[in-house]
This record gives sequence, structure tokens and C-alpha cells, in this order.
Amino acid sequence: MKRMGAIAGVALLLINAPAQAWPAEEPPATPGELSCDRTHYANIPATTPTPSDRFAFKADGRIVIDRRTGLEWMRCSRGQTWTMPEVDGQPYCGGEALLYQSWGDALESALVFNLMNAFPSSGSDYGTGWRLPNKNELESIVERSCFDPAINAALFPNTPSTYFWTSSPYARNPSEVWVVNSVDGEAITLDKSPSSGGRRVRLVRDSTPD
Repeated sequence: MKRMGAIAGVALLLINAPAQAWPAEEPPATPGELSCDRTHYANIPATTPTPSDRFAFKADGRIVIDRRTGLEWMRCSRGQTWTMPEVDGQPYCGGEALLYQSWGDALESALVFNLMNAFPSSGSDYGTGWRLPNKNELESIVERSCFDPAINAALFPNTPSTYFWTSSPYARNPSEVWVVNSVDGEAITLDKSPSSGGRRVRLVRDSTPD
């Protein structure tokens, strides 16, 4: 029990510590204006177009920077791997995104990821400072003119169409938390307790200086 408490304490320090920086940004995202299914919402102006001055890639394209919000996002959902060689001329997120049955599991996933990246010998080199996004942050990367998933695949390839956990509890009911449905981008509240289907996770951190 003491050991688990110590691990949790170290993890909290890592997630709150200044994130490790990558040496330089890469050029703005370069695929077409949008990469997604616009069948349902083609008349809605794009909110996350590329190329755009709003977005840039770093860490060999594994991380996308949103200059408007000052946030850095993992391009792949937790469990997926940034994969080379390229698919249709572009790298992609390979594998199956993990399902986290409860809100506690989702929060813990960020702590574990930071622990993995705190030690170079682990083989993971994404740096630290990663966390579960809050409701507003996760909604900021929703692409309203896309559907199933409601996201620009040029920025976040192979995003599963499902619910994603946020760090925001529901103020009117402490047993519920906000989640964002990547099918249509809508936010709803669901129970924090373990669910039969589970939800996915995309990690975020505050932007790091170059």
C-alpha cells in the first residue's frame, strides 16, 4: 500500500511538472483542407482546417500543437501507435485504441504514461506533463463539419468513433463526468463508475517552449 502511494505521489509530481520540450516545431500541417466525411455537415464552415497557421507538428509528427489554445495533443488515442511506413502518403495511428472502463482508470492512464516517459530506458520518449483534457479542451479539437468521426483526420488519424473521457466532473451530479462523442462531437454526461463498453482517451498537455 505504501509503495502504491509513493508511485502515485511521483506520478502527480510528473503530471504537474513543466513538460519536457522538443527542440523545434515542424512546419504547419500540410494535408488538404479537411480529411473526413462531410456528407452530413458540408455546409458548416471548417473549424480545424489544414494547412493552417493554427496547427503545427512536432516530435516527428506524433504531437500536434494548437497555437490558438496553446495546447499540445497526442495525435493517437491511448493504445494506438504512431506508425511508419506511411499509408496513402501519410503516417497514421496504428492499432486499437484502449478502452478505459471507469473515470479513475482514465485519469490513471495519464499518470502511468508520464511515469513511462520519465525514464529514457522505458523506450517511450514523448516527454511528461500529459493529462486528461477537460471538456472545453476536448471540444476545441472537434470538427463540426465532419462526421463519424467529427474530427479532422489530417490532424488526428484513425480516431475511433466512440466516447472519450474528459477530466471535467458534472457539477449537478458528482457521480457523473463529461465525455465527448467523437461520432458527432457532442458532449454528454455519463457515470464515472465502470461501464460495460468503456471509453477512450486522448492526452493533452500545456505547450512547451522550444
